[in-house]
Amino acid sequence: MKKSIRILAAVLVGIVLCLCLASCGGGLNGEYESKVGSLGLIRKTVKFDGDNVTVKYLVSDLAVVTVEGTYTIEDDKITFNFSNKDGAEHKDAEEYLETLRGELSFEQGDGYVKIGGVTYTKVKK
Repeated sequence: MKKSIRILAAVLVGIVLCLCLASCGGGLNGEYESKVGSLGLIRKTVKFDGDNVTVKYLVSDLAVVTVEGTYTIEDDKITFNFSNKDGAEHKDAEEYLETLRGELSFEQGDGYVKIGGVTYTKVKK
């Protein structure tokens, strides 16, 4: 009887550990948007997919700039890395990426992320 209880306890501990590890990994997923300017005609979307990120600036739903890269989150900081296949920064998107440079503050909540003080709302599809 004691042996059965020990085996059951070990199995339960293993299951709990697996569930905890599964919930920790993978990074962010989903698309978030923020309106730029007082009229809200320009939108910035940030789409997370694992360790990859795609940033788009849209004017009236037409993409003006689209940049792909990667990101890392450590504690309450996020760092983006945007580069093309040659490793050089995207020169045509320089002014758009200025707000996503360096190590920025990061906060995630229910239906939003806050990056560098800017709140992005989760896009519902």
